[in-house]
Amino acid sequence: MQRAMAFILLALASSGARGQSAGAPLEFDVASVKPSEPEDGMSHHGGCMREPVRYTCTNMALAGLVMQAYNIKRTQLSAPDFVDTERVDIAVKFPPGTTPAQFQEMMRNLLAQRFKLAAHYEEKETSIFELTVGKYGPKLKEAAASPAEEGGNLPSEEPSYVLAPDGYPVLGPGETGTRVMNGRARMSEPRYTMERLASWLSGQAGLMVKDATGLKGKYDIALTFTMGPVPDDFSGPSIFDAVQQQLGLKLERTKGKVATLTIDHLERVPTGN
Repeated sequence: MQRAMAFILLALASSGARGQSAGAPLEFDVASVKPSEPEDGMSHHGGCMREPVRYTCTNMALAGLVMQAYNIKRTQLSAPDFVDTERVDIAVKFPPGTTPAQFQEMMRNLLAQRFKLAAHYEEKETSIFELTVGKYGPKLKEAAASPAEEGGNLPSEEPSYVLAPDGYPVLGPGETGTRVMNGRARMSEPRYTMERLASWLSGQAGLMVKDATGLKGKYDIALTFTMGPVPDDFSGPSIFDAVQQQLGLKLERTKGKVATLTIDHLERVPTGN
């Protein structure tokens, strides 16, 4: 049975990792990876959690691990079908101050060691979307200058899934990211560039999105939209309509070259811990 993928937005501290020998491959201090145990007769659900020096994930599709390691979208991954169905539980510990780039390098090394991953990049001509300014101009709130770190943090407590009066999920005080409930989604991200917005939209639109707005500022982005089935008594815009109506931008389908990670070899099951 096809099972839902679990995703996580990684947000780690910005200072350098410590405790690694100069010139040595970056590796997690501790790493456990094992195949997920399916639930009898049921779809297998899971999720991920980041703590200051730990990252754990249950029922993560192999595709999700590769996407995290290489900072790519699913549309940029050319791989055997089993990457979407083979799932693992992962628990790793890393040094304080590990940066996102260092975490990704650690994940790439883990995949090479435990799954014998071999891959290469190539440019492929494919269908894409271009993010452009709409007919009546952008409806964007420019972000205030702030020295605060960008990218947001994962909530320190388990989020409560509650609907606001507008019918969309509530994000807690200071919480950023995207929350989905019963097919209704709310997204809030501060100080977003159009390049980052295009990258986020790539995961929602199902194709690579490239920024063609010409806008160079940083903006506080807020969106409400529907994805998948919603209750019969509720109606809301698709991500395409929401981008146009709420941001004054639009997604136009075209052709373009996309850097694609092609998997040459990947084991279905990791080697033992």
